[in-house]
Amino acid sequence: MTELVHEVIDAANAKKTIKERIEFLSQEKHASRDIIRRMVFMSYNKSVEVLLPSTDPPFKPSEQPKGMNTPIDSESRRLSIFVKGLGYDNMDQSKRENIFIQILEAIDPDDGKLLLLATQKKFRIKGLTIPQLNKIFDLNMPVPEKKKPSNVQENKSKEQVPATP
Repeated sequence: MTELVHEVIDAANAKKTIKERIEFLSQEKHASRDIIRRMVFMSYNKSVEVLLPSTDPPFKPSEQPKGMNTPIDSESRRLSIFVKGLGYDNMDQSKRENIFIQILEAIDPDDGKLLLLATQKKFRIKGLTIPQLNKIFDLNMPVPEKKKPSNVQENKSKEQVPATP
């Protein structure tokens, strides 16, 4: 039986070091899971615009026993409905939100929490950076430039001013 997504992420976050997390997630059975790749891409990539409200929708989490819900993996392709530029931009917003609620109500409640975090760009794997996630999941997310301390910029501007005689 395939592990639930939250079980994989919880196990990764429980690892003591970043190296152990990377090794764990790099295993083929985890790194190749499309749903995890899509959730990472949706949450970490700043250029991805999610077409859902940033608040939790009104839904009733499934009360099915563990493992009896619709696997979140089967909903992976439907995530494109919620991302701008992937062919569903003209879909009626209420229809889009109803589909999202249907997905949340069908999947495991703990996986649903992760999906909510991903659509709100709050899903994180403890301590991992975008370059590390790109390597693990074979993604091509842009890496944000590191901000230079403001005093470095000030020093440069001072150096460029010619000294007065």
